[in-house]
Amino acid sequence: MYTDGRLPLSYFSTAVPRHRPVGSQWGKWDLHFHIPFSFDYHDKSVSGQQIIEGLRKNGIDVVAISRFDLELKSVIFSHVSEDKMLGAGSLDELLKFKTAPLLDRLKQHRLFTQIADANRRVYLE
Repeated sequence: MYTDGRLPLSYFSTAVPRHRPVGSQWGKWDLHFHIPFSFDYHDKSVSGQQIIEGLRKNGIDVVAISRFDLELKSVIFSHVSEDKMLGAGSLDELLKFKTAPLLDRLKQHRLFTQIADANRRVYLE
């Protein structure tokens, strides 16, 4: 496993039994398969082994793992002009940098609101 949680493709190469005879044959394929690291995967706690066991149980012969979110972010970031990249190496880094001041202001606002609510409760009691 990579340090960021991704599984190497070799991990999935054991998912399909290789004992079938060579030649034309029908097979069950899933050509748009998401894994727990995909943004829209519902159960992020599923292990790679559980995924493989599920594929085998359902008779899936071939799987194409989709990371469309990463591809899309990469394409979008490639269209950002150099002067607007602000030293970021990815779209996620750029968005984090650009939204940090707003998120800080929101935190301050929430804190101020919580203090105001607490003061109101004390005053009314």
